[in-house]
Amino acid sequence: MAWNMMNGVYGGSPQVTGGFGNSDFCLPVTGDWDGNGTTTIGDVCKNGVGMTWHLSNGYSGTPSYTFGFGNSDLCWPVTGDWTGAGRTGIGVACKSGHGMTWSLMNGPYGGSPQITGGFGNSDYCLPVTGDWDGNGTTTIGVACKSGVGMAWDLSNGFSGSPSYSFGFGNSDVCFPVTGDWNGTADGSRRTGIGVACHSGHGLTWNVMYGPYGGSPQATAGFGNGDYYQPTGGYGGPSWPAWPNG
Repeated sequence: MAWNMMNGVYGGSPQVTGGFGNSDFCLPVTGDWDGNGTTTIGDVCKNGVGMTWHLSNGYSGTPSYTFGFGNSDLCWPVTGDWTGAGRTGIGVACKSGHGMTWSLMNGPYGGSPQITGGFGNSDYCLPVTGDWDGNGTTTIGVACKSGVGMAWDLSNGFSGSPSYSFGFGNSDVCFPVTGDWNGTADGSRRTGIGVACHSGHGLTWNVMYGPYGGSPQATAGFGNGDYYQPTGGYGGPSWPAWPNG
């Protein structure tokens, strides 16, 4: 797996590059695994019906953490600082009937889930995570195909009714993404949402600085759109994973 990264929402030559992980039956993940304030990389690989995680505190070399957690047939890997401790934990969002169940760990390790929840619809939906209200804690959400559009339901907790519901993005050619795109200018450090869209052989990124829709607040072209889908490995969960399934 080759990694090409920019330090902001703009195009150009990659500012950070790396080689880490196996692209066969694996999906990429990112997080601050050691709590040093820097996001690094990893992969999550299908291992029978399970998942094996390989996470790095850098951008190449051997894994800093290797462990098993999650069911690869029904679950999608997710990451976030679930407790606000300053260190990224891991987890899975799993299809459960038409719903989605979440099983989360507070660090880069396996074991019995430390946080569980039920939130979101698994039909034509993908899980997303972020600190939607800027309180320092990552919570959960879903982005769902709605005709040719994308409907977002985000929660400030791990269950219950959505805290934010809105439409943003094209589900036919785009994939949902989240991040603190502008560092947040108001000081809240809350996570914004966006879409990475196939455009010819490239990718166009359209992002919002918070959990809401509207006209994109930042747009950039970066990356190769021919192989961008995270579902290009083992296909992700068994529920439909647009744009390629």
